[in-house]
Amino acid sequence: MKLTIRPATLEDAPAIHAAEQATALEPGCLVSAPEELCLPDFERKIKALETAGRYIVAETQDQVVGHACLAPMELRAIAHVFRLTVVVHPKFTRQGIGNALMADLLQSAAEDSRIQKIELLVRATNQPAIHLYQKHGFVEEGRFHKRVCLLDGTFVDDISMAWFPSRAGTAEQPIAQIIPLSSPALEDARAVLGIHYAAVRLGAISAYPQEVVEAWSRRPDDDKRIQGIKKGWIENPEMYFVVAKVGDRIVGFGQIDTRGEVQGVYVHPIFGRQGIGGRLLAALEEWAIAAGIAQLHLDSSLNAQAFYQRNGFEVVEYGQHQLRSGLFMDCVKMRKLLNASTIREDK
Repeated sequence: MKLTIRPATLEDAPAIHAAEQATALEPGCLVSAPEELCLPDFERKIKALETAGRYIVAETQDQVVGHACLAPMELRAIAHVFRLTVVVHPKFTRQGIGNALMADLLQSAAEDSRIQKIELLVRATNQPAIHLYQKHGFVEEGRFHKRVCLLDGTFVDDISMAWFPSRAGTAEQPIAQIIPLSSPALEDARAVLGIHYAAVRLGAISAYPQEVVEAWSRRPDDDKRIQGIKKGWIENPEMYFVVAKVGDRIVGFGQIDTRGEVQGVYVHPIFGRQGIGGRLLAALEEWAIAAGIAQLHLDSSLNAQAFYQRNGFEVVEYGQHQLRSGLFMDCVKMRKLLNASTIREDK
């Protein structure tokens, strides 16, 4: 499925309203009854969250198939707490849409200093949703017994779950340094392959079949592959290669060629949601501008599309990307026009 994650607009309100009404008929999904959901309420919320939070939709073939939002609590003392809602529209469940929506929202939350905690309530019988939230790092905080009365008169518990950005802990997160890497040690190449392996295995598993994941990412103990990365990626004079380091540890990397093609940006999942990917991409853009490159282009994986869109890339078309093994994988062909003003100040 070719999926686009984008900000919701007022034009999306009727589709979102209809989807929530249909979802409300499913036992144990939404608390609201269908007749309690009003179109003007969705329009007001979309408008309010343009600045106060975030409201996004998942779209495929010009059809909205899911939506999600982060909305702040109203009282000043708890304004740092945001409430999460994720709805995958009926007939489109179990296709990775909820996972894509969650990944986008949590990435943006990690980069938003206003958000120190995200809360949600989920019906105890909604095991697919609970599994999704746990997968993304939510933890159970409590249970409200017999809180929801279903249409048939039976009662269901509500589970309270929460997620905390890594920066919100008591210990300050170490700052990653973004530096070019042109003369690597073999262990540097091994670290790069390990990051690639971990990032692909975690991020792509819900978007691609296992055979594609296996062909795309090889184990970090593949000596031939390590040598190939050292010579073909990092030492290649046609490439510009940067890494993110925390202390002496490489935790992410990005690369671009002299034609303006971004070959990839990867961050180890342990260091995800700290803005490192965006800073790596910014470094590639700065190099491209200095080299006189007017436009960047890339073949994005389906699971990385939202990341590149957040960083100013636009979709050109959906297509196929050929892996080194010869296997083809679905991709999103994207581009971004460059000028000096695109260099970020937060590097």
